[in-house]
Amino acid sequence: SFKLSSLNDLINLKIIGKSDEPIQITTCADCGNTLSFINCKNILIENIEAGHLPRNKDFCTGGVFSFSSCNDITINSCIMFGSGNWGLMTSEVSNLYCNNSTIENCNMLIMDISNSNLINFNNCTFKNNTGWNAIDLTSSLYVYFNNCIFKGNDFKNVFISARR
Repeated sequence: SFKLSSLNDLINLKIIGKSDEPIQITTCADCGNTLSFINCKNILIENIEAGHLPRNKDFCTGGVFSFSSCNDITINSCIMFGSGNWGLMTSEVSNLYCNNSTIENCNMLIMDISNSNLINFNNCTFKNNTGWNAIDLTSSLYVYFNNCIFKGNDFKNVFISARR
């Protein structure tokens, strides 16, 4: 477990777990986001299990993966787990592909997509998440869910909140 403020101004970064099982990247519940990327391009995250420890749904101060002002992001075969407030957050992001991945046990949202475009989820599972809304979309275009499964989630308001 570690505390990392953010990864800034990176190009062509690959974070790949070289094992049969995903490699864990964790942080403490009050340490903010597990991994935050700011002003990055061409990022690959693969075979990683990331989230907050302990896995306690009652307290957390951040999400799992956060991307701000980033382009060309690929997330392959990853698990993003709570107690994180959300699994994925984007702000001013384009061309994000999340493939064969899971977001589970987050306690506010599955994801928050803001001012972003071309966000693709392919063969992903979103399970056992709770909160107010499942997905918040703000001023974003071309957000796609292809062959995705939503199961065991419990949200108090609407499933998708979309606004300009």
